[in-house]
Amino acid sequence: MVEGRMKIGILTVNGLNSGSFLQAFALKKLVTELEHKPYVINTLRPKQFVFRIGLKNTSFGLKKAFTLLSAWKNLGQSSSHIHYNALIIGSDVVWGDTKGRLADMFFGLQMSADKKIAYAPCCAKTTYDDLSQQQIDGIRNIDFLSARDKKTAELIERITDKKPPIVLDPTFLIDWSQYEIPNGYRDYILVYSYLKRNKEMIIKTKELSQKTGKKIISLPYYKPWCDICLPVSPFKFLGIMRKADYVVTNTFHGTAFSLIYKKPFISFPSASKTADLLDSLGIKKKKLFFNHKKISGILQQKKEKSFDFLKKTLC
Repeated sequence: MVEGRMKIGILTVNGLNSGSFLQAFALKKLVTELEHKPYVINTLRPKQFVFRIGLKNTSFGLKKAFTLLSAWKNLGQSSSHIHYNALIIGSDVVWGDTKGRLADMFFGLQMSADKKIAYAPCCAKTTYDDLSQQQIDGIRNIDFLSARDKKTAELIERITDKKPPIVLDPTFLIDWSQYEIPNGYRDYILVYSYLKRNKEMIIKTKELSQKTGKKIISLPYYKPWCDICLPVSPFKFLGIMRKADYVVTNTFHGTAFSLIYKKPFISFPSASKTADLLDSLGIKKKKLFFNHKKISGILQQKKEKSFDFLKKTLC
């Protein structure tokens, strides 16, 4: 290993969606740019993925699952059983589950590292009372703590009596243009939503489609009310995001990439993490937003603060 170069373990949820993969990819890229050697730790659980596909639209669901499993495999994954010079826990909903050995790992338990860093973790609906004493101690023993949203920051503060910085998801911190896979679609509204049905979102999307004459493309989830549904890879997702005329989403990363690509978008936040991101930028929920110049300065300050945190913790 090059002198001064550390072996960095990245411990995150290997989820079956583009946002989950892309935040891990971005963090790996950032660690590489800081001249360290990153290893994304394998937390894939294929049985859980098969269960989540569901009984309907099995062919579509299987294609989506294998596309994303292939992306994780190509990312190159490492073991949780080896020693790292530093362990980065995050980003994404790493503290959303509190049961079992896999959940304990995300609190730094049973992990061997010289130092532990929590970068932009999210607790989702997890509360203090949901945590075991071991998990609480695990958070206390993390050397550097940050949070991706207000709720997680409040949880950390209750446990440690220290207010952690709120940092941006790593997807905000790299240039995605070199990774996009171009697509041949034009004149469309991109829908990126986990929900099977959201009446208000469906109505507003169809209204926007009728007003603009744009077709509706859903990815990578099957939605019968959309014109086209595509179980695409994460990098094809980027290409489709790049060319979208509008974005409608209820997800955190759908909102994040709308901001990254400066798209006119409507966000229907289904979780506090997404609402927090919008609130921090002064963006109204469920309203079409397009004035990216207004928030460019705020986002730039957040990017600099977030990268500085990561850089300093890996010194």
